[in-house]
Amino acid sequence: LGDSVQEVLVVPFAQIDPVRVLDSSQKKRLFGDRRVRSLATESDPVAAIRSAQAITVFGGNTFLLLFQLYARELLDPIRERVSSGTPYVGM
Repeated sequence: LGDSVQEVLVVPFAQIDPVRVLDSSQKKRLFGDRRVRSLATESDPVAAIRSAQAITVFGGNTFLLLFQLYARELLDPIRERVSSGTPYVGM
C-alpha cells in the first residue's frame, strides 16, 4: 500500500458478519500499524469512500458483495476512487 497510506477503508460486504471482518483484520494486524475503518460502520459511506487513502475489499460471497454495493449505491464511488489512483487491494 505504500508508506504514505496511514488508513485503510475495508469493504466487508461479501461476508455475512461485516463487523467480524474488521475485528479479525485488526487482531491479525493485516495492515500493520495503519488505522482500519469499516465501510459497514460509517455514517456516510460515500464520504468515507471519497476520503479513503486506500480501499480493501474482502472476499467471500460475490453475489452478496455486489448486492450490498448496488443496494447502498457504493459501486460507482468505489470505481471512481480506484480509477483516480486510490490504492486498492482485493482479498
